Amino acid sequence: MIDKVKPRVSLSLFIDAQRRRDDPSAVQAQEEIANYYQNAKEGDVAAIRETYAGKLWFIVTTVVGSKSGRIYMKDAPLSGYSGPAFYIKSGKNCRAPKGQCSVVKPTPEVLAHAEKHPPTNLGY
Repeated sequence: MIDKVKPRVSLSLFIDAQRRRDDPSAVQAQEEIANYYQNAKEGDVAAIRETYAGKLWFIVTTVVGSKSGRIYMKDAPLSGYSGPAFYIKSGKNCRAPKGQCSVVKPTPEVLAHAEKHPPTNLGY
């Protein structure tokens, strides 16, 4: 009898699993997000995607500036994310790049999800 070897789950598959089926930002490519924020101006709408404890929510805010490959958001202190600075190229948070929040393009679907599931009740 042949011993069955358990397949290893790669880290990239684990990260992809964090993108839920009901996540409206799951279809966004990193290049699309980077392009949006490279061209963003002060006052443009921005969306921060957060996950925690199996929950998903978006924080809708505005861009307040950019410098040296970073984009800065208007702070939303009730959100709990790791600060208002994000890397434009990767969308990751500057303070916690391995954390559970990143910027996404604020599409109508993302904005509708944010309205339906506000960060005050930590997603759904």
